Amino acid sequence: MGESASYKEDTVDKIQYMKEFGVNIFAIKSLRRVTLKSNSRIAWKINEINERLIENYLIRTVETGECENVKINLKPLKSNIVNEPIWVMWYQGIEKAPDIVKCCVESIKEHSAGHQVIVLSEENLYDYIELPDFIMEKFSRGYISRTHLSDMIRLNLLYLYGGAWLDATVLVSNDIPEEYFREELFSLNFGKKTKDPSYGRWTTFCFFAKKGNSLIEKTLKYHYYYWMHKNHPIDYVMFDYFINYISRRDAVAAKQISEIKPTNENVFALMHSMNASYVNNSSLLIDTKTVFSKLSWKHEYVLEVNGKQTVYGYLVEKYLGK
Repeated sequence: MGESASYKEDTVDKIQYMKEFGVNIFAIKSLRRVTLKSNSRIAWKINEINERLIENYLIRTVETGECENVKINLKPLKSNIVNEPIWVMWYQGIEKAPDIVKCCVESIKEHSAGHQVIVLSEENLYDYIELPDFIMEKFSRGYISRTHLSDMIRLNLLYLYGGAWLDATVLVSNDIPEEYFREELFSLNFGKKTKDPSYGRWTTFCFFAKKGNSLIEKTLKYHYYYWMHKNHPIDYVMFDYFINYISRRDAVAAKQISEIKPTNENVFALMHSMNASYVNNSSLLIDTKTVFSKLSWKHEYVLEVNGKQTVYGYLVEKYLGK
């Protein structure tokens, strides 16, 4: 019964997607999904066509919003934020978060290098920012997911207050270099080309920006313009599409993106070793070239394997005392 209901819901979602965005985009996205892990020329060509169709649709939509000249208020609600804080959020509240998230947040506090760490939830988030009524209405009705709301939240915070945004599943294993905070814009360029519009040049789960950054402001407004006219996301990574588009047409944004040098090349290495023996993988946590490691709360983790403490087990013991 559950599988049947899930299949029916998935079918409805696909039909709705085709109605809103057209058969061509639906078809190319389906092909891309099938060829995503392939490195063939055909797979890359499919990816290129997919990206072009989606970007064209996105830009037509946001340009409509721009032409309407809708006033968007971006005003800070707090005046006592200093020293470029680190923003991290678990919307349901950190006390309800999985242990791996709690470990990550504690690691951020441990290695914040003197910067204030502000842990946000649904309870305190709106003490700092105000989202437009139409965004909150579409979120409450389920049109905007928590993931896409989070994109707008981080852009708001960085534009209004500056500092750093770290996803709650980012583990920090060395003190965050002060130079990252000094940059007008900084993110992780991990030196490997991806099939996302970022091409590995930045990551939205780790973003540093100065207060009032123009690229951050425009990216946020593009999100607003899109959701003014749409009730469904055309793609999961609209954030990346907007940055890529803006940075190709704005010299200041292009310079900021081009100056993000490769760092943290092993940012995903730890994710694949969490259930491995800590003794055999401890080097991943003391690698001075890796400040940030992206983990996931969706994976199943164990404390021990064959009687030996796992990397996950070590982190839980270190940060949570379990």
